[in-house]
Amino acid sequence: MVWTMESNGTISQWRANDETDILFPETQLQLGDILKLRGGAPVCAPNFGTAPTDNRYRHAHLPKHGLVRLSRIENGEVIQGNPAIHQTLPALDEEGWITAGFYYTHPWPFDVWVSARSTSCDKDNVQHLEHRITLGTELIHDCDIPYSIGFHPYFATAGKTFSLHYGNRRWNTEDLDVDEPFYVPCRDEDKCFLIRTAHGNIEIELKCGYDGFYVWTDKPDKYICVEPVCVGYKPISHLILPAGGMADCKCTLRYTQTS
Repeated sequence: MVWTMESNGTISQWRANDETDILFPETQLQLGDILKLRGGAPVCAPNFGTAPTDNRYRHAHLPKHGLVRLSRIENGEVIQGNPAIHQTLPALDEEGWITAGFYYTHPWPFDVWVSARSTSCDKDNVQHLEHRITLGTELIHDCDIPYSIGFHPYFATAGKTFSLHYGNRRWNTEDLDVDEPFYVPCRDEDKCFLIRTAHGNIEIELKCGYDGFYVWTDKPDKYICVEPVCVGYKPISHLILPAGGMADCKCTLRYTQTS
């Protein structure tokens, strides 16, 4: 298995033992007249999707899907326009977790830690990827912040059909409206979402922090996105993290190769 985490916390590649892509690798794709970056598994923090513009968000001017996925270090230097004041490059600990950290002062003082680790069981042909996003605020007066964390994996479909399963619900490729996301709320009795592809099955299990999944694709022949989110329904658009608080969002991806 080959996998890497770039300095912006994105897992840019995750492969099976025979080098089949589980995640669609980070790629520049031509979509209409625009060249866009797609693939991998980016982190969306402090906001998932388009940030609200009312209340505390009024003057935040946050980009869609937050700041973390735009934060990069090149040659040990923060690149021009990087919104992170400080970053720590990905580091591997003794338990196999690789972690990258980010600290921001605008629009609020907060930090984000992104961690992931992978394991495999060759006997059962099963591979695991554990993922964690932690958001924290400083312990100072009026430092509570709005947030809506999301994890955004692109699962490779390799030009084949696929099906999606949650509880007793099922969606086939033809059931999806291209570029029209929909929300699947998590039920207490069922924390797992299943994606069946021609090359293998991926199960996403929510551990803590998340309350549902967004399903989306604009290239179903290349990828399907099933995205754990901590706020996925209206009228609630965000949660509030109090001063000195921490929010943890964890999930596990399990891949079983079938081809």
